[in-house]
Amino acid sequence: MERDDVFAHVLDGLDIETYFICRNEKEGRALAFALMTELGFQHGDVIMTEPVGGGVRVRMRAVIHAPNDRPGWLEKGQKEVDRGNEKKR
Repeated sequence: MERDDVFAHVLDGLDIETYFICRNEKEGRALAFALMTELGFQHGDVIMTEPVGGGVRVRMRAVIHAPNDRPGWLEKGQKEVDRGNEKKR
């Protein structure tokens, strides 16, 4: 299964949580956005930051399909239904 095929099945977004060794929450947020960019996500947000010890725990959400997008799996499912109707005719 290819990368685009997998993302076509995601309804909305992908949550990523990690711990960054950094000085403060501001740096942790900057690292989170840098990580999302490095992973190839164009849109995303930091959902949560929690300073712990020598760093910050960060939860990010990368947007795969925005609310107004029409997911590929929905299109594919519609084609399968259409094909099913054609066979019955």
